[in-house]
Amino acid sequence: DLEHRIQMLEDAQTHIYPKSEDGRARIAALCGERDLAAFEAPVKARFQAVHDSAEGFFAREAPGGAVEDPWAPLGDDAQVRGIVEQWDSLPALKAERSQEIFARLAPGLAERLSGAARPDAAVRHFDGFLRGLPAGVQVLSLFEANPQILDLLVDICATAPKLAEYLGRNSQVMDAVLTPGFFEPLGAAQALKAEADTLLARASDYEGELDAARIWVHEKEFQVGVHLLRRLSTPREAGVAYSDVADAALAVLLPRVEDAFAVRHGRIEGGSMAIVGMGKLGSHEMTASSDLDLIVIYDAPGEAQSTGARSLPVKTYYARLTQALINALTARTAQGLLYDVDMRLRPSGRQGPVATSAAGFAAYQRDEAWTWEHLALTRARVVVGDDALRKMIGAAIDGALGQARDREKVVVDICEMRARLGAAKGKEAQDRWELKQGPGRMLDIELLLQTGRLLHPEVTSRSPFGMIGQLQACGFVDATAARVLGDALDLFASVQHLGRLALHEGFAPDKGGPGLSALLCAVTGAGSLSGLEVLLADRAAAAAQVINDVLGDRAG
Repeated sequence: DLEHRIQMLEDAQTHIYPKSEDGRARIAALCGERDLAAFEAPVKARFQAVHDSAEGFFAREAPGGAVEDPWAPLGDDAQVRGIVEQWDSLPALKAERSQEIFARLAPGLAERLSGAARPDAAVRHFDGFLRGLPAGVQVLSLFEANPQILDLLVDICATAPKLAEYLGRNSQVMDAVLTPGFFEPLGAAQALKAEADTLLARASDYEGELDAARIWVHEKEFQVGVHLLRRLSTPREAGVAYSDVADAALAVLLPRVEDAFAVRHGRIEGGSMAIVGMGKLGSHEMTASSDLDLIVIYDAPGEAQSTGARSLPVKTYYARLTQALINALTARTAQGLLYDVDMRLRPSGRQGPVATSAAGFAAYQRDEAWTWEHLALTRARVVVGDDALRKMIGAAIDGALGQARDREKVVVDICEMRARLGAAKGKEAQDRWELKQGPGRMLDIELLLQTGRLLHPEVTSRSPFGMIGQLQACGFVDATAARVLGDALDLFASVQHLGRLALHEGFAPDKGGPGLSALLCAVTGAGSLSGLEVLLADRAAAAAQVINDVLGDRAG
């Protein structure tokens, strides 16, 4: 009755008794009692009676026969208690077996959560994990049998709420913690490909292969994320690891997509297909939330037809095969999403075909591409493809980037691009925690480095950090400028890696609580969040000055 009346007055599905005297008086009046004290005394007595009965059944018995509250270490915070009291109603704890296991875990869990820098934040993030679980017996049994996994989960809840919520929806990835070598580096790219290939080979059909790919990638990404949180790897090492995992996924999926496509449409005799990684995939800098920037390139006789029952001409064949690849990567199967895919960097962008012939790609980059497209090409890397096609694509990229250029025109183009980006992202660039947009921040630094790469064909690195050293060697920047750019980029990239692992859209470290704040300060060397804010601003200002000095008067 009381619940109904609270919800009637609040016009919401709530179970919280009003805290204000006016709100409580309204409830009493709706129940036919004008004297608030007279109304609340029997209500409190009833609550206490039910509590005593329930606790006598569920709670541990302390020495001397007293009933011990398992959540006592969390203190008396009303909001924390409100969250904890709702856990019994969640799907994960519906089964009697789940309730029994959770009751045994509760005292240890409470101790672990209370040990977080901010127990209230850790409880909220654990709540996000628990709400994501469709069922609890298997996961809770895993915790009971392996307390170290529960320790890890609480650590994640105290530091990375986004990852905690992800684990609620993908709890099976925690099994990976028990595998040998989980806390060791992932290993070489070829070894990752072999491991993924072995796992997919066990699948009985195409859907099973897609699911297996998702399971494998999710487990590896979780491993990379844990290494980053536990400081077993640096952010830059994590970028390489995330990219190597994506490389392996593309390498093992493409031939399986081709096989499945060939069942209906056959194959193009003498044809081959390659995937070119762009953006952070191309430069081995992927983060926990990076999508895949891809260009698909094929080589085949122009008049050929596929051999299948539903034969297709070359252009149509590779366009549909590319779409099948995109679907394999982006479809939500029973194991979730693999990757988001962005193909806007292909020749002619959204207006261009989704798959480009090798000859067409070379001609476009040589004769039609804009300066910004060549800037993007500085990070291009063939991820999957046979040797012959790799050589053709490599020659096309080297030819495009090696063109003789008018320095003045390049600088003018870059300065116009900076101005457009600044106008389009004006409000974002003013955010004190903005890492990517704005003068002297990540995109601005990368534009300068890519500009140097266009003006100095002897520079070969795809990584911005590698470019800095090579651009210093060829005289594009001096040693002081190189150090300023490297320090700024390293700081912004490190904070971005941790933010994308720990938080949802928009970086604001206070959203992750003190656990994330402490990790950020430890990784960046800042003494506090306010110190980190100052450090980011100082590094951006110093980098912006270098960029303006290098670009000259036209930098504005």
